Amino acid sequence: MRFIIFKMKKAGFSLSELILVIAIISILSVIAFLSIQRVRERSYNDKNLGSITAIANALEQYAIDHDGQFPGPAAGG
Repeated sequence: MRFIIFKMKKAGFSLSELILVIAIISILSVIAFLSIQRVRERSYNDKNLGSITAIANALEQYAIDHDGQFPGPAAGG
């Protein structure tokens, strides 16, 4: 009777392979986070610019309706 011995392949990954994969994933997540931050800042600035434009348009319309006079300070009470 003959016994055949099979060489078993090593299952799993080595420690250096796992560290390399974790490093790559962390670098990619940092890049994605920074990109998302830039997009948020840009959208916040665009929103503020839109609000300022709307206020400027409202003041212009007020001046047109009131013979070129802009509104004065609010009456305190």
